[in-house]
Amino acid sequence: PFEQCVILMVHDRGHDLYVPCMYFLADGRDEIIYRHILRWVKEQSNNCLDAETVVCDFEQEMMNAIRDELPNTGIVGCLFHWKQALRRKMASLGISRQHISVAMAPVEALYDTKASVVQSKGIRYVQRLLNGQMDIKEDAEKWQAFWKYFAEAGVDCWNISAMARERRTLVARTNNALEAYNRAFAEQFAAAHPSIMTFQLRDVARGVQDPPPPAHISQVDYPRVPRSLRVDVFI
Repeated sequence: PFEQCVILMVHDRGHDLYVPCMYFLADGRDEIIYRHILRWVKEQSNNCLDAETVVCDFEQEMMNAIRDELPNTGIVGCLFHWKQALRRKMASLGISRQHISVAMAPVEALYDTKASVVQSKGIRYVQRLLNGQMDIKEDAEKWQAFWKYFAEAGVDCWNISAMARERRTLVARTNNALEAYNRAFAEQFAAAHPSIMTFQLRDVARGVQDPPPPAHISQVDYPRVPRSLRVDVFI
């Protein structure tokens, strides 16, 4: 059985459009599967794909695959999913909802803090701030585990200053465009996990019913595909 449908979307810089290009039915969520997906993407583009950035959620297996298969590509972790990941981590450690709500605001302040300051002073500052706002002595080990997770998550994937330092073009801080398409795509099916036959038949019907592109796009005389496709990818 297929566990998920991975949709790949590309940002067309020339027309400022987000274009869904491929989808993959995957039977797992491990790094090997994601590496096979990225290799197939490269093969289908005749190895011309030159992704400047890949915007994705904070799934470590996905990020590892991107680093291996697209080593020159910058990874931009979706800010919305980063917040979700932090909340899930706190909850999984047994930190109370009240403490999670109090903690999120100062933690979010680190997103725009200079990258070098985040590691040297930023985390300690937020820790002192939280210590002054709530009693966390009983949960000291839980918070220690959370900050270890936070520090190891890779500041260059979510911090604006770190991205600027690497001269990374920031098209978007979230993959909202892809999420919107995902929702519309999922609404085509009555069940969350349709059979492969239902998936194929429904997707063919969806393709026939899709509206035509905007007038200013359909009238464009596109040039030949360049040897290098410098794009921004959303997964």
